[in-house]
Amino acid sequence: MAVMVGATLLWLSMYEKGGAGASIGNLTQVQGLVKLRNQRFSSWQNAGVNAVLFDRATLYVDQSSKATLQIGASLVHVDENTMIHLLRPQNLDELSLDFGSFSLTGKEKQQIRIRVGKDVLRLDMEQASLKLSREKNGKTKLVAVSGRVKLKSDQGKETTWLAAGQTIELANAPSKKSSRRGLAAAEPAPKKDDFENAELQGEAPVPSEPSHPVLESQVAPTPKPKPRPELVLTSENIRHVWTMREIYEISKTSLSLKESPKSVPEKIRLTWFDALGPVLTNLEIASTANFEHVRKLRSTQSFAELPNPELGDYYWRASVEDGHWSKTGLFSVTAGFASEGVPTLEAASSKLALLKDKVTARIRVDSDRAQLGFVGEVSESSDFDKQHSLFFWTRKTEYPLDFYRAGDYYVRFQAVSPERQQLSEWSIPIKLNIFRPLAPEVPRLAKLSDAGHVDAPLGFVVEAAGQSTLLTVVDENGKTVFRSTEKNPFWIPKKAGHFKARVLAINIYGQKSPLSAPSLLQVLPELAKVPLAEEPQPDKLAATKVSPQPESAKRAPASLEATTRETMPEALSSEVLNDKYKASFFSMDGFLWQLYSSLQVVRNQPAPISAGVGVNFLNWWNQWGAEGEVKTGLANPLSSDASSAGSNFEDLEVRAHYRINTGFPFGWARELQSSVFAGVEIYKNSANYFSDGYNLAKVGLSFHFPVWRHWSSGGEFVYGTNADGSTKQEISGFLHYYLQKNFSFGVGYRLHFYQAGSAASAPEGLLPYREGYTEAYSALGYHF
Repeated sequence: MAVMVGATLLWLSMYEKGGAGASIGNLTQVQGLVKLRNQRFSSWQNAGVNAVLFDRATLYVDQSSKATLQIGASLVHVDENTMIHLLRPQNLDELSLDFGSFSLTGKEKQQIRIRVGKDVLRLDMEQASLKLSREKNGKTKLVAVSGRVKLKSDQGKETTWLAAGQTIELANAPSKKSSRRGLAAAEPAPKKDDFENAELQGEAPVPSEPSHPVLESQVAPTPKPKPRPELVLTSENIRHVWTMREIYEISKTSLSLKESPKSVPEKIRLTWFDALGPVLTNLEIASTANFEHVRKLRSTQSFAELPNPELGDYYWRASVEDGHWSKTGLFSVTAGFASEGVPTLEAASSKLALLKDKVTARIRVDSDRAQLGFVGEVSESSDFDKQHSLFFWTRKTEYPLDFYRAGDYYVRFQAVSPERQQLSEWSIPIKLNIFRPLAPEVPRLAKLSDAGHVDAPLGFVVEAAGQSTLLTVVDENGKTVFRSTEKNPFWIPKKAGHFKARVLAINIYGQKSPLSAPSLLQVLPELAKVPLAEEPQPDKLAATKVSPQPESAKRAPASLEATTRETMPEALSSEVLNDKYKASFFSMDGFLWQLYSSLQVVRNQPAPISAGVGVNFLNWWNQWGAEGEVKTGLANPLSSDASSAGSNFEDLEVRAHYRINTGFPFGWARELQSSVFAGVEIYKNSANYFSDGYNLAKVGLSFHFPVWRHWSSGGEFVYGTNADGSTKQEISGFLHYYLQKNFSFGVGYRLHFYQAGSAASAPEGLLPYREGYTEAYSALGYHF
């Protein structure tokens, strides 16, 4: 008998520890801080996964936390800052919401009750879900998320069906009287604000519970008065982002640093929870844990605000009328720059030559978001010592920096946001080296001969390590008769006389060396062609009076021959025929071409191959030139497709040129002529599956340079466009051989890529449309 009594008492003790009634369900998921309290015990316990939920239990889900309950065949997803009560009156599960929100999902057919104030609703749901939330206006909103939910009042008077997406609002007024069956009087439901920021450490605040139907036999006895619950403090750390006007003194032309701010324009909000309701509360705030030099505040509400706090760590505590201080809270006030939108920098060059009074460095600033502008800092020290730094402000993404002294400089930028003018972190700095380059050394000039003849080349050798050179030859009057930038130039004099040759070096920064010492040259008249003397006839010998000749005259031919051998080596006797490669010219062209298009490929048609002829004319006036070209296709005997055999295009192009002449890179040729041009093209074509024609405005770049003494080569890069969005890219190259100074024969190629921008520029109006053109040509040119 004693054993049975002991077992019964042990079972009752375990029953009380687990809950005040039968098991309703259990916790299946817990994220963050979740507290559970049974009806008979006022203390809160941390709830974990698989915790059993008993009748008349209360569940609280803290801020940034979630929980999922399994109640019968339904899942209840409880959101953050939510308190619910679990009951099972009349063997039917019931949920009561104090504040917050939860979702209910039923997979199988099930009935469940929801209490809102004094109203109780019976829910019949299967394969449906709904959400219940307490609004700030004091009403509770019920939303059917999926499926259909049948709602019926507990008295059975009203029945409502809710389809997915439908919402109803329920009054949340608590019952003011006890039930006729002797139910306990209802307490007012606590406000949501009392729990929203509570940090449930140790024992959580004990919320007031709404009215629930409780049988008289189950009413717990009135507990003895307990000591006043301790206040629960809540505070947040503040991190302020500096703004432009807080850090800098702004003027029209520059920026200057202010003194480092000690406080921030923010408000610290201190809140606390008092289970007995808001009363007069005393606060103490200090920068040390022993509360020296405190700042005191008083408040009749459950919060207080501290404006413009200074930077640092702070301790605070609160007490009510009994003078007992709460546990100490801690918060910090920090400030800095924003980590978002930090700019990146790019300099056109990290080494800049200071040639005159100043040199300008162009810094490009980029950010991953739109900015109001940028603050820049340039300093002579890598740690950006403020005493050696200069600050400036710009709205542009490319900023010119002027430097007047040689040295190493460091540059960085920070972005200014458009909303509050907040400053970002500084960018990674870049280093700029400003230096004064050394003047180039005087080059050495060597002649292959001290004398020559008219129309016979004279050669020079220029020695200048890694630098460009300029050779000039002047006559007896000081007039320049020849210039060259080649390393081994040849000069073909056009008149006899005495001349001086001098050379200077030019480095990559455009600095020139002094002229070299003059080299004297003598140019003799052109060598006369001496005809072969006729052999005298015997009968005329007697009649011919032979007069004696001076000894010098007898030796003249031999002396002249020796002089010629000395002054005109065999290597210099070859004539340079490509001197007129950069002169005006007229040429006649013959070519073969083939045309491709996207429509021709889609229609599975062969690409037409055809021949054509054209003329080209280019005339130069010093640096400016004008060019015109006309081309036309001929009959197409090479195409196997009858529809393409009638292809016959006409093309007219006019250009305006501007040219410059420089030395060829690495000295691979004696000169390089570069030309930029702009022009228009009018193109027509009668072939099927190809564009009928287009008009384009074009720009391009051409190159032309001599190769050895008989050849020249070059090419072009061209881009064309139309107002309708059509585009065309071209690339071409050529090689000419000079038969004489004025005549050349050449071969070349052209590649064109065209894309139509509108239906009018495409065959049959089909877009997208692309066209390719290839050409191989030969040309006979006349240079003048």
